[in-house]
Amino acid sequence: EGHISDSLDPQFTDLRQKWNEFIETTPKEGAIVQVEGSVPPLSSTLEEATRQYTESGFISFIARQSGITVLCPEPSQQEELAELSAQFTRDEIAAYFFARSLKYRMQSNPGLIEEYFQAWTSQMASEGIWTDYDWSLEHMKKVFILVTQKPYEPENLELLKSIVDPNLNPVSRASEQVRDKIIIEKIKSEWAKGKSQFIVYGIDHIRVQETELRNSLK
Repeated sequence: EGHISDSLDPQFTDLRQKWNEFIETTPKEGAIVQVEGSVPPLSSTLEEATRQYTESGFISFIARQSGITVLCPEPSQQEELAELSAQFTRDEIAAYFFARSLKYRMQSNPGLIEEYFQAWTSQMASEGIWTDYDWSLEHMKKVFILVTQKPYEPENLELLKSIVDPNLNPVSRASEQVRDKIIIEKIKSEWAKGKSQFIVYGIDHIRVQETELRNSLK
């Protein structure tokens, strides 16, 4: 369940084997890596990259060692918001974004939560996302409690997981559908450019993406 941050986990042995097969059979000039979430920044060691950015960090680190470009086909927050706004209220969407970002933070790099979210809410405002919406941390705490009907407990990872579970939260379910649709479009776009892609995503996304991509090749 969820993403793994221990570079010694057996899944990373499998991932490295798949990577070696890919890099041995694919010309470098036509190869790219696609990762979930966002492109991780540079890390000093593989262990650090994996600890902070899970599978995306692991594959990004070894791809960069081979001189392969790392991209992220995720929709921008503006693209995602445009789709979700047709179905949900601003507070419902904002509460989901807030909980999702908090969950990622707690999984990858817990600590300094208040400082992290001061930066997050400032970024939302600076990117021009709903410029008339109050993205302040104090307001987001109130929205979180109002929409989820749960206490604001940023260290409670199990609570955060339940709030962003697409099986329990209709906003999360719609978000997953929006993300997969746009991700698939961007993967197809890279195919059209002649790129060979090594794609690393969570199992729920892969099930949808692989089925759609295989169908498109028939």
